[in-house]
Formats: sequence, structure tokens, C-alpha cells
Amino acid sequence: MKTNFLCAVLILSCLLALSPSPAICADVQHTLDNLKNGFMILYSSEWRSSNFNYRLFRILDKEIEDNIHSMTFGTSSIQLAMNAGKIIEGILDTTFADFQPEYELFFKDFYDKYYTFLEASPVHFSKEKLKQLFLYEEIASLQPVVWQKKLDSVSAKLKKELPMPYISILAIALGFLIIIFRSLFTKNFDVREHRKAVRMNIILVIIGMSIIVLGGIQVSRWILSTQGFTRDFLYDETKNLYITELPETYWAFLEPYIKDALN
Repeated sequence: MKTNFLCAVLILSCLLALSPSPAICADVQHTLDNLKNGFMILYSSEWRSSNFNYRLFRILDKEIEDNIHSMTFGTSSIQLAMNAGKIIEGILDTTFADFQPEYELFFKDFYDKYYTFLEASPVHFSKEKLKQLFLYEEIASLQPVVWQKKLDSVSAKLKKELPMPYISILAIALGFLIIIFRSLFTKNFDVREHRKAVRMNIILVIIGMSIIVLGGIQVSRWILSTQGFTRDFLYDETKNLYITELPETYWAFLEPYIKDALN
């Protein structure tokens, strides 16, 4: 943990030291890019040192299991894939709420450290304006907005990633129709062609059963993989939210203030 933290400090310090002073060089954007890189590196380092990938997965996994156990046996895969009762949003919403106490402490500690780095950096800041950068409450208030965007989009994205096996379902239905209505194919056979009619019936039953079996195999695979896929998908989405989307949002809010504080 200390090693990760020291590495982040070293990298951040190098980035800041290499940033050209705005008083000497007009390339303010280059300076801001370096400051952003340092912000992201420190955030990522603090996240890893807190072992939050595991903590987040543990909370999410428990929430998924609790919801699956509350479903009627054998229906969980379909309910998850169809997002019955907005179960996907419910799982993520509860995960965010359960993870928030830990994350709030993490983010406050992270921002305190980043603010300290800015104060000690070789980049020339206005001391008065730098004091105005302690915007923890304002930045933290952005979190519910980002969470809501994720809740609004995750179900549609899951449906694209895990489409219902409609073709396989239609194949099963077709197989049953062939078996049920096979007499329609043999009704024109007269009594003398009874053997042909029997043979045709057998062939149609075999064709129908084959289609049903092939469709059933595909649907079974889909059912068996749905829970694991949904679990992995939701974990990737929540992890991406915390390690990419939230810090990007924080920086977009913070950047104008940092730019204004540069001398």
C-alpha cells in the first residue's frame, strides 16, 4: 500500500516538475494535461491500494445473489436478461448505496492529498485562488448525477450485450408446429400409399424433434451463461464508473478552477 502511494507521489511530482510555468510559457493546456494526468494517477493508485476492486465486487456479488435467491426457481436468467421489475437498476442502486460510506472516506482522503500536492507543486499558482480549490463538497455532489446516468443507461446496454435468443425460441416453436401439424403433409396420401404416409410422418417427427433439440441446446446455453455474464457485465460497469467516469467528471468540474488559479 505504501509502495503504491509513494510511486503515485513520485510520478505526480515528476509531471508537475515538467510542466512549463504559465508565466514563462503560454502552453497552459500542456500544464493542465500534466495536472490531469497526476490527478488520474493518484486516484488510480489510491483506489488500488484500498483494494476497492475486490470490495466493490464483494458488495455487488452479494446483491446479485440476494436478488437471484428471491426469484422463482429457474426464472432468474430470464428475469435478469429482461430486467423484470427493473431488477438491474435495483441491484446497482443498492450497490452504490452500500459502497458509498467507504467511497466517501476514500474520496475525501484522496482529494486532501491532491490538494496538498497542488500546494507543494512547482507550478506557479495564485495562493489566494489555490485556497478556493478546496471544493470537496461541490465535487462530491456530482456523484449522484453520474450514478443516475449509469442507472438510466445500463439496462439498454445489457440488452445489446445479452440479446434474447429469439431465433432459437422460434426454432423450438417451429419444431413443435411441424410435429403437431404433420398430418397436413400426409392428408393427400390415399389408402394405398399408407406406407408412404407413415414414412413421411416419421421423417417429419424426426425433423421437428431435431429442430427442437438444436433450439433447446442454444436456449439452454443462453440460460446457463446469463447469470455469469450479467454478473461480469455489472461488475465491469460499476468498476468503470468508479475508476473512469467519476474521476473524469471530477476533473471536468475542477479544471476551470485550476486554470484560473495558474499564474
